[in-house]
This record gives sequence, structure tokens and C-alpha cells, in this order.
Amino acid sequence: MTVDLRRLGELQHVMGADAAQILAGLLESMRGAVERIERALASGDLGEAARAAHACRNDGLMVGASELLSALQVVEQAARRGELTSARTALIKLREVWPGTRDALERALH
Repeated sequence: MTVDLRRLGELQHVMGADAAQILAGLLESMRGAVERIERALASGDLGEAARAAHACRNDGLMVGASELLSALQVVEQAARRGELTSARTALIKLREVWPGTRDALERALH
């Protein structure tokens, strides 16, 4: 999985924060959002799934996680359309790309 961490450098410059702090915060937020998506789709809560996918997409944009962004977009769109089966199907792709993205971010953090 690929991530583009150049944006973190830009954030660090603008915010004056440590890039590692920013990345750690984004990673934790993304972990939580993916877990929220899982729980929401398991219980059929499409609104929560859409909100969590959207939040995770915002974080993913900051680190250029293109494959993850694509998977999240499909989940979010299906959830917003009220298509539970489609959202659950899209979750399969999210489950495929998230571990590699998470691992790439963890490697960048350390």
C-alpha cells in the first residue's frame, strides 16, 4: 500500500507541530474510524458508517493513501444511498487495503 507523506511536511510547516505527532494522531483517528465502520455496518447503521468513512477519508487525504481513499469512498457512497448490501460488499475492499495502509503509516511513524 502506498502513502504520500509529503503532505505531512506541509502540515508540519503550517501548524508548527511535529510530523510524528500529526501522523500518530491521524493513524489513531483512522483506526477508530475503520472500527466504527465495521461496527456500524454489522448493526446496519448506515448513517454512522457514512460519517466514519467520511472522517477516515479526510485523514487519508492528509497522508495520500489513495487505495484506502478509493475503498472508503465506495463505502461512504453506498451508505449515503441507503444500500446496506453494497456498503457491506465495499467493506470487503476496505478490509483488504486497510492493513497495508496501516502498516505503511506505522513504518513511517517509527
